[in-house]
Amino acid sequence: MYFYGVEGKVKKLLSKAKSYIEKGNLDKGIALYEKAVEISRGSSYYSYCLFLLACAMHDEGDIERAKPLFEELIELNCDERILSLEKLNSIYKKSNDISNRIAILEELSTAQELKHTDIQCAKTILELSKIYLELKRYENAERTCLEALEKIEGVQGKKNDDYIKCMQKLVEIHRESGSGEKEIESLEELQEIYALNERYDSCYKTLCELQRKYGEDTEKYEITLAKRAIIAIRLEKYPEAIQECREFYKENEKMFEELTKKRSESLYETLVKICLILGNVCYEKANNIEAEIFFLYAINDIKIRLEEDHLYVATILNSLAAVYRSTGKYAKAIERLEEALRIQRAKLGKDSMDVATTLHNLGLAYIQTGDYKKAIERLEESLRIRRTKLGENHPDFATTLKIIGLLYNDEGEYEKAIEDYSKALEIERSSSREYDSDSFDTLWELGKLYRSEGDYEKAIGCFQ
Repeated sequence: MYFYGVEGKVKKLLSKAKSYIEKGNLDKGIALYEKAVEISRGSSYYSYCLFLLACAMHDEGDIERAKPLFEELIELNCDERILSLEKLNSIYKKSNDISNRIAILEELSTAQELKHTDIQCAKTILELSKIYLELKRYENAERTCLEALEKIEGVQGKKNDDYIKCMQKLVEIHRESGSGEKEIESLEELQEIYALNERYDSCYKTLCELQRKYGEDTEKYEITLAKRAIIAIRLEKYPEAIQECREFYKENEKMFEELTKKRSESLYETLVKICLILGNVCYEKANNIEAEIFFLYAINDIKIRLEEDHLYVATILNSLAAVYRSTGKYAKAIERLEEALRIQRAKLGKDSMDVATTLHNLGLAYIQTGDYKKAIERLEESLRIRRTKLGENHPDFATTLKIIGLLYNDEGEYEKAIEDYSKALEIERSSSREYDSDSFDTLWELGKLYRSEGDYEKAIGCFQ
């Protein structure tokens, strides 16, 4: 009955105290909290009442009276211990009591670790690291910062703002300590973290800072230049990306072959990727001269690093052929596509989908030269492979069939043209609405073919 009576009295006092404090009457509120502390002494409510009293005094600005109460709470090892440590830390921070603050933060991080609140613990340790840095105790600053990084990574991984802030602090520690080698290492990791978190602008700036620290004749300088181009692409800064990629090749033009032999796998892969992306960007922007340069760079890198007939070469040759076709260099386009076809057939066999794509591109190139016979051969061979791999009624077939049909029409072979257009119409109707725009266009062209052959009845049926 005693404890039941204590509980009732304490709750009543706390409720009244809270009401007074909310109304701005701190003195009466504190007096009631003090009474609750006295009544609850020896009971399970004591630490809670003491904590409320300490907080009220702290909020009123009576730090000297609040501080010993928080210290008592810490000694009691109660549920309010972590909150009391946090309050004491804020008190010592305001009074600039560094030594006591360090002791409190260390005790707080231990308490948080025992409670398995790892993120809060990491933030506390990082705060401790900042103090050590201010005191120029660099070893302690680095140790605590690394501990914070480990805890954050264990819970959240590296893809989060907390990890970024911690890495930024580690860079600052290494920079201020004068440890150039460690600063470069932490900057390299920070750049990777920025990229992982898609902070490309910060990543680009960090790469620029790293490049200033590397010697110009080192491989790391070259890799960083290449990475800058990749990030510039991410930021859609295409002029900067092009300039940086061209700068790489320009700087190494005289000893290019020697450098490419020594180049690391990571640099090789990065450069090929850059050249392909920039080549496609330039092609899409109708900058065919630059596109050709980048595609040739990519092919050169692959041939030196891997082999003459690597499959990647065939892929780039197709892109290069598109550039030549758009600039009217049809003979060059056909030469590149035939080379790509030879590589793909040797590596993948005669009936692969990559072979079918290259055959299709070859057919289009031969059309542009006016060699319809070879164009039909290549397009029909492409169609045969696709039919085997994708089935009879794939939507892509209709487009290719109509191209072949037009070629037969130009050659005066109307029956074959009508056959291909009829098949195309059947595919279009089976894969979409019966009277969509594609079907109407195909019917119209089919009607014209019937008219050319003299079958006016069927022509009228199509036109209707």
